[in-house]
Amino acid sequence: MNALHRLIKTLHWLEDAVLVVIFISLMGLAFAQIGMRNFFNGGWLWADTALRVLVLWIAMWGASVAARHGHHIRIELAPHYLPKSWQRFNTILCDLACALISSVVAYYSTVFVIDEYTNGGIAFASIPVWVCELIIPVSLIILAFRFSAQTLVTIFHTEEILE
Repeated sequence: MNALHRLIKTLHWLEDAVLVVIFISLMGLAFAQIGMRNFFNGGWLWADTALRVLVLWIAMWGASVAARHGHHIRIELAPHYLPKSWQRFNTILCDLACALISSVVAYYSTVFVIDEYTNGGIAFASIPVWVCELIIPVSLIILAFRFSAQTLVTIFHTEEILE
């Protein structure tokens, strides 16, 4: 149990570190591009496209981190009207639905990325389009695992494992 706890903590730290690196890259590239446009009347041709890709990456990776902390967007009307005895069942049902939906969208986004790979397009600076879009299935797979794990945690009352 102790080794599992350490592994999960390490994965959480790694996930946070990746989010910070993406954010710093986004801000650094944006400031550099703004500076070059204002002071040197130029800039990198590929920077605007790279910034859009970084926004996609930070949004998708950030969604995964937000779901880890339970800060993802939830639209729930039922908990306000259900009796306390049904709220646990509602949480299980919602997490299970999120896991299922994330899995289905991850599958189709994987098909999409494979299709982009076979098309062989270039996004910017010799980086293939499929590499830029790879975050979509990766983050959705992480979300599917996270919601599945949260469902099991709620079923078996093992909150201390994922903290």
